[in-house]
Amino acid sequence: MKMKNLGAIGTILLTSALGGCADDDGGGSDSGSGEATAEWSDYCIAVFNQDVTVEDTFGDEFFTVKNGSQYLISSLTSPFDDGPELLYLTSTGQVSFEADPSTFTTDCTEDNSESVYVAFADTVVYAEETLETELCTISQGESTNSSGTGFSIAGDFSFSGPQTYEISLGGFSEQCGNAIDGYISVDETRIGRTNTYLLPLKTALRPAN
Repeated sequence: MKMKNLGAIGTILLTSALGGCADDDGGGSDSGSGEATAEWSDYCIAVFNQDVTVEDTFGDEFFTVKNGSQYLISSLTSPFDDGPELLYLTSTGQVSFEADPSTFTTDCTEDNSESVYVAFADTVVYAEETLETELCTISQGESTNSSGTGFSIAGDFSFSGPQTYEISLGGFSEQCGNAIDGYISVDETRIGRTNTYLLPLKTALRPAN
């Protein structure tokens, strides 16, 4: 089973797991499984019923989803119809991956959940691409309606070192001086044998009120 990824580095593939978890130690990395912790219990969670290995575009192991582990759900559908989009979380942000819906269970459906834009780490937003004027800081755990939000790479893509992204603030606009757009800097991070950028802002599903 192979799936595409919507994370910051492009395509990551999902295959049935035979081995254990990849080690994600190293400079600029977070140790851990990427699972949703108790602070995200109010959001939609996927509970896996089998081991699944996530591979990068070169076929190397990115990390292993273990049977019984729990990951936050970003979306139950994807633009490429490759399956629900889930989130690998760290203390500095997230990276998304896709999974076959038969590999996990969840209480959420498209009808009983809503999409919100969430800060997974404290995020400093700047007024310009050169990152000189600070507009605001969006604190970890803050969320807003996902309408009008999003991000794109600013300038040329960096294959090493920090990457600047332009973000559409949407519901975060008011706390950022009513700015419509802003810029954030994201450090390169190594998870297992894969270098990636863990974006601090991303859509997530939560049960609708």
